[in-house]
Amino acid sequence: MPLLRFLLQRSVRTLQDADLAGIFCVMAHAMTLEFGDDVLLATGQSPSQFADEARLLLAAKLYELGRVSSEQAAKLCGRTRVEFLVTLPRVGVAASNLSVDDLNEELAFARSG
Repeated sequence: MPLLRFLLQRSVRTLQDADLAGIFCVMAHAMTLEFGDDVLLATGQSPSQFADEARLLLAAKLYELGRVSSEQAAKLCGRTRVEFLVTLPRVGVAASNLSVDDLNEELAFARSG
């Protein structure tokens, strides 16, 4: 199992390095969300604050559902991965999306190693 874990980690790292090097073509898409002043009054936010929070909440929900990685979610809301993970508890989302079985497996691996 440790060899498999190493190979998977190495593959992911290689993909991340390729992405950072600009090898992959990234297409940018935009979404428009219309909201009125009543929403701003209810939340007590400026339009830019509301837009930032909406991006964070969308990214957090997609991460929580397992549809995107923490890195993808962080990019979606314009934060670093660490900033994104640290912010998650504020919006009621767990920073780790490991199942109990996965967590136990990770702990056993860490203890053996």
